[in-house]
Amino acid sequence: MSPYQLNAYALALTAVGEIIQHYDSDKMFPALGFGAKLPPDGRVSHEFPLVGGPEKGLG
Repeated sequence: MSPYQLNAYALALTAVGEIIQHYDSDKMFPALGFGAKLPPDGRVSHEFPLVGGPEKGLG
């Protein structure tokens, strides 16, 4: 894996984003992460927003 090239996951997300952006007026797409220990207490979460937090109603 090269630090100067996108990996397969980033390439796939870029390809999908380039297509769906034309169908979304603000061009901001909600995204979820799956399976992680979240700070600050290390609790396990099976589904969580990649941006935002409880203050935005996303936690």
